[in-house]
Parts: sequence; C-alpha cells; structure tokens
Amino acid sequence: MPALEQGTPMPPSDRAILTCALTGVLTDPSRHPVPVTPEEMASSAKEAYDAGASIMHVHFRQQGAGMGRFPSWEPDLAQTIVEAIRAVCP
Repeated sequence: MPALEQGTPMPPSDRAILTCALTGVLTDPSRHPVPVTPEEMASSAKEAYDAGASIMHVHFRQQGAGMGRFPSWEPDLAQTIVEAIRAVCP
C-alpha cells in the first residue's frame, strides 16, 4: 500500500488507537525504570503522546522514599498526576 501524503486522513479501516501503560502494577522502580512522581509520569506520558499514544494507563505510586513500588489510592495524588499529564498532553 502506498504511503499517504502528510496531512491526508487515513481510511477508517487503517485507524488505530494507541494506548500506553506508563507503569506496571507492582513494578519496583529500583529494578525497572518506571515513573513514580507526578513530574516523571507527566514526562513519560508526553513521550508516549509524542510517539502517537492517545490513552494513558497509569498506576499511582506511593511517594515516600523507597515506596514507589507500592500503589497509592490518595485522591489528592491522583488529581496531581492527572493534572500534570493533562498539562503536557493536550
């Protein structure tokens, strides 16, 4: 199939939605380079967005030193992370 010209919409059958999982559920950031802080998550989301992802799947992480491998259910942290991602991914 020939390449489409810049700015030419893709036919509906060729469209795709790309998702990006920024973190694993219990991934240890000391062993694997996953983002933990709101700033790191926003930066990773921006990289994925720039590469074509339109949906971000995020597990919020505890923010205490050495605690980034554990999930967080803190509403204020969730809001901070979501706002940070939305600020860099229009």
